[in-house]
Amino acid sequence: MIYRLVDILEDIDFGCEEREGDLPLMAVAVLEDPDNNKIRFKMPDALFTKRGLQAGDSVYIDEDDTLRKAITSPDWTKEFGSKDIDVAGFVRDMEDLVNGRKKKWICPFCGGHIVVLGKDGDENHIGCDSCDMRIDLSATLM
Repeated sequence: MIYRLVDILEDIDFGCEEREGDLPLMAVAVLEDPDNNKIRFKMPDALFTKRGLQAGDSVYIDEDDTLRKAITSPDWTKEFGSKDIDVAGFVRDMEDLVNGRKKKWICPFCGGHIVVLGKDGDENHIGCDSCDMRIDLSATLM
């Protein structure tokens, strides 16, 4: 699911005690779903900065249960350049999905699940179960 990031708040709820020194500083995101329901989502404050998350962004909860910016631009290649992509990690994720080692992968376009749609000879078909995102992979041994 894609949410709108309404606000980012400092996490000040430590119960009866102070925050332990070895725990990361946390922040609370106020998220709004497509039906205008609001939820709160907690994650390390440093990730908000590292991922460039700001109020007003469209976000989704990824497979690691952290927030990421959703791809919303019709020309997404301009929105996300090669500097933003971990190519080796992306290839590894695709291989792991095809070989059954990756069980959960969230679509950055709609928040659905990326799954193996089928296989045709040496070509694997990967796509989202909620939108029309598709990737066809051919394996070539070198």
